[in-house]
Amino acid sequence: MPTEGRPTARPAMEFPPLAALDGPAANTRAALAATFDQSRATVDPLLLELAALSVAAMLRSRVPRTPVLVEPERAAAVPEWRRSDLFTERERACLALADQFVFAVGSVDDDLVAQALKHLQPAELYAFVNALYVLDVTERLELALDGLHATEDAS
Repeated sequence: MPTEGRPTARPAMEFPPLAALDGPAANTRAALAATFDQSRATVDPLLLELAALSVAAMLRSRVPRTPVLVEPERAAAVPEWRRSDLFTERERACLALADQFVFAVGSVDDDLVAQALKHLQPAELYAFVNALYVLDVTERLELALDGLHATEDAS
């Protein structure tokens, strides 16, 4: 259940507010936002939006993401992209990398990277991975902060 003042939905590509972070953590938030902005300047926005939708679905986000660039039918199919014919090979390579990154970053292997490099330039892949890091960590932070707010609200 959303707490007062917390968004009930936001565009998939909008950087999460994480307003609850202050002090030294505000610097971390600013660094994450800057990294995400740099990635947006390099990576195809459609790929980033697909990745954002995938990360939110994998981590069972409580804040729904509203796709802006991805058609609703394709957005709904993101959690099942492996079984869908709605995605290009380029999108599949990026979604495979995103899924493995979120599931177990240490098991992202050379084959996944090679598949992505068939469709992305090295600098674009580097920026895409940076964006995945930001999407993953901020989604997890939001979930943790939601849990803290729920505990505080219950008190």
